[in-house]
Amino acid sequence: MGQKIFKTDTQRADKYKTIENIINAFIGKEYLFRSRSLDLGCATGYGSAHFAHVCKWIVGLDVDYDYLQLAHSRYDEANLCWICQDCIQLPFYSNTFDLVIYNGMIMYAQDPRRILLEIQRVLKSEGYCYISSTNRYRIIARSMYYTPYWIYWFPKFLYKLYRKMAKNYFPMPAYYFPLSWKELMDVCGQFEIHDITFEVISHNENYGITIPKIIKLLPLFLLKRILIFSSVFILLLRKKGD
Repeated sequence: MGQKIFKTDTQRADKYKTIENIINAFIGKEYLFRSRSLDLGCATGYGSAHFAHVCKWIVGLDVDYDYLQLAHSRYDEANLCWICQDCIQLPFYSNTFDLVIYNGMIMYAQDPRRILLEIQRVLKSEGYCYISSTNRYRIIARSMYYTPYWIYWFPKFLYKLYRKMAKNYFPMPAYYFPLSWKELMDVCGQFEIHDITFEVISHNENYGITIPKIIKLLPLFLLKRILIFSSVFILLLRKKGD
């Protein structure tokens, strides 16, 4: 079932296996198995195809038509479909999905609050959203899009000035700006928020995640205090009951 997954997609699919492990641990394998799911920002479909094998059915949604054409040519699972659409206005009825996966994409959203409101709308009562987000104030990271990671520490107008100058020389996305922990909590405020970053990092081997050895050497009380500088935040958002 499905087409051959290219090597780079196999590497990316490992990330979705980690997400599967996290969802199984915190929500439950049975919940995932019977879930109607939505993968926002699915790109070429590697993650959506992975979850098609562990949930009831899944929709992969992305704004890039070429990506979705490639996804459609690679994967033909019967319980998987593709939709080309922006996340700002999702083409679904309210209370449609049990689970939304929004993995590493919120940094590309110019209006993340509006997207989170749309996610809340399409989720069923007490449904879940898995969200991971790069940290604006991370201290261990590689540069993205020819942009030094520390530039995000400064006021946003300085980043905009850098971007205005750099886009004439380097390929850059239409928008990219990570959120701090406080900013992320703010845009997710309409949900019941479960910040599982500490649990996932401190027991990384349970979820198939590799972290720097120096992090593993830190006492747990210290690790918890410095998570504000973590490279990524991992949240489970639960829609409050109607």
